[in-house]
Amino acid sequence: MHDDWVRQIDLELDGELSLTERAALARHLATCRPKAEALIGRLLERYPEAPELQHVRPR
Repeated sequence: MHDDWVRQIDLELDGELSLTERAALARHLATCRPKAEALIGRLLERYPEAPELQHVRPR
């Protein structure tokens, strides 16, 4: 199941999720800290210099 959510994160970042899938992912991320941190990690990997992410670091 973990890999399914990580895959959903990658699909979201690629803009490939439907609105329904995006909503399900958002609900899951709101209650699952490890996956929310995985999203932050993926964002930092893709956009290491993004000013919006400079204050956000996974613990």
